[in-house]
Amino acid sequence: MRRHPRPLRQPRGGGLGLVLDALKSGFEEVRFHSAGDPYDPFAVRGGAVVTRPIESALVALNRWLPVGATFRSVPGVRGLVATAIGEPATPAAGGPATGLRPPPKLVLVLDNEREQAQPVVVRAAGAVSVSVLSAAFPGLAAFTRNPAKGILKLSVARHSLVALSPSA
Repeated sequence: MRRHPRPLRQPRGGGLGLVLDALKSGFEEVRFHSAGDPYDPFAVRGGAVVTRPIESALVALNRWLPVGATFRSVPGVRGLVATAIGEPATPAAGGPATGLRPPPKLVLVLDNEREQAQPVVVRAAGAVSVSVLSAAFPGLAAFTRNPAKGILKLSVARHSLVALSPSA
């Protein structure tokens, strides 16, 4: 892993913010290993598998950041760290002769590092898929919201991440 002079922030959302920060800072890859500490994705206790927040973060990363995806920081989102992720390019529909490609799906990840919830207002033409990753509950919560008159209002809880994408 190559080092970057900018210090990374404290991990939130099960380490997902740490991974996004590392990639945006220039790291070529980020690896996790089992070390017997809270950042292990799971632990085995008495024959039962106990998942930890990092497991949910890895599931979310697999869903939101597929191989070949592009990503960038989104400036100007007050009170949140925002990252836009674009799906990798797909082959042209109808073969190379038509050159028609479906538009790539975009995911907007909003990371609230603050101690209080942050309100968000998003313009949306249609239904929006919302995924929430929080230390307040296990797993990845997912639901769909329909905007009212093209406006979607929501709140990002403290120390949580929310991913927004057009609903399929």
